[in-house]
Amino acid sequence: MFGINQSQAPQLTREQALAGIPVINAGVCLVVENGRTLVMLRAATRPRGRWSLLGRVQPPVTERRFALDELGVEVFNQVDGRRSVRELIDRFAARHKVNRREAELSVAAFIRMLAQRNLVSVAVPKLVMAKPD
Repeated sequence: MFGINQSQAPQLTREQALAGIPVINAGVCLVVENGRTLVMLRAATRPRGRWSLLGRVQPPVTERRFALDELGVEVFNQVDGRRSVRELIDRFAARHKVNRREAELSVAAFIRMLAQRNLVSVAVPKLVMAKPD
């Protein structure tokens, strides 16, 4: 109803997706708990409208935690708002001596998962739309 319908959203090309720059969202941080590294999302949101009374009795801050393995921590730590997805893939492939295509599949899937969980946003280059004739 509101927002962009998935069928209407402009489709990114592979090159545009790789040129995207992931940025860690506000309220997201890494924490170490019991020897495990977690990504924590703190959201200070309260319900509005007719649910505002409920928001007053609930705690104002909600937390979601996601466990990362050491490869996930490595990639997450490189997300700095300056490096593109392509650069993250190149660094990963070089460091772990894996095929670039394998690194691309793994890192792109990881960044996509982080974006779906609202831990990162990916700024993509401006889409150049073809003008109708």
